[in-house]
Amino acid sequence: MNYKERINKIIKDNKMNSNVSEALNRMYEYLVNKQWWGACHACSSILYVVLTELGLDPKICVGEVKVNSTYFDHSWIEISNKVVDLAICMTLEQGNPASAPIIMNINVETNNNHDIDYGIYLQGLDNDAQVFYRSNFLDYMNNYPYRKNGLWDVVNDILENKIDIEKSKLKYKNVKKKYRG
Repeated sequence: MNYKERINKIIKDNKMNSNVSEALNRMYEYLVNKQWWGACHACSSILYVVLTELGLDPKICVGEVKVNSTYFDHSWIEISNKVVDLAICMTLEQGNPASAPIIMNINVETNNNHDIDYGIYLQGLDNDAQVFYRSNFLDYMNNYPYRKNGLWDVVNDILENKIDIEKSKLKYKNVKKKYRG
């Protein structure tokens, strides 16, 4: 079974709409195709909007994580206290994926619960993670430099142009991130 099929199964097993698995698969393909290494903050922000638009109640989380003996700052999504983390497969740490994607606490490669320690405290957030954590969500989404409408254009890529960007900016202007650590 490939990643796409496993993501579909995990979402179905969690009794979520197939639109959720389609969006997660499109986001994963976007990460891989764009070689978006180290884009956890952007990925989490996009997924927050996408999953909210699909009727879920996600949380954007920021903190330190431990994978095996490696620690690093990271951001991810939680839904009902379960981790959704596509960017974990494209971290900047040592130039290698830290893990396969995690969907609802399941590692899509092993099809088992993940063994990553999310939200631990080692040294506190580094400067980049602090800037993301403290930044206004709307400013962060708007100021992505590689797309005309910032990260909103990527949201529309994932949702296949189903959002009105200007209305979304109003809807999401007060989003707060959760610190885990």
